[in-house]
Amino acid sequence: NHVKFRILHIVTILSLGTPVRWDLDRLVQWVIPCLSVFLQSIQLHEPSWEVDVFLIIGDSKLESDRREIIEKSLPPGVGLQVWEDAIPLRYDSKASNMTLSKSALARQHRFVIRDKLNDYDFFSAWEEDMAITVEHIRHFIEMTRQIETVRKSLQQQQHQVGYNFTPDNTKTFYGPMHADQLERVFPGFIRVEVLA
Repeated sequence: NHVKFRILHIVTILSLGTPVRWDLDRLVQWVIPCLSVFLQSIQLHEPSWEVDVFLIIGDSKLESDRREIIEKSLPPGVGLQVWEDAIPLRYDSKASNMTLSKSALARQHRFVIRDKLNDYDFFSAWEEDMAITVEHIRHFIEMTRQIETVRKSLQQQQHQVGYNFTPDNTKTFYGPMHADQLERVFPGFIRVEVLA
């Protein structure tokens, strides 16, 4: 029995409204190419992995013709879910009126992860113009394993010498990390943009 590795690839998009011109269409110019790079790399290098896509769209409804463009670009077996009008509300500075908070859209993936936590093994959350590949996922998984291996080794060493983790030990910001500190370490990515 082979256990499937299930990934939910979450993409946050401020707007997918009807474009004024084809060359200004974020769906065609950014969303689909970035999705394709990721999904094709999975199919090529990890065909046993199962991937679904979840789009969080900020200020627009996804028209049926636009949804069809996305669905046709997805490989067979890749599911698609969409959350439309996902920009949350907030109170204005006087706490008297509710307004849309576009800057909070980037945090909406947390609700998707909460709702889907038991359905997937791995969550990947990005903006629509960020292209990743299977190598990013592999690297994250491998770094997570390495950190856990080092943490367990340190834990055994510290247990053998009777190490006592106290709040004063947390103030040391230099030198080797302690096993307790490594429990809060996980790999991450830094976005780098190329400016023309």
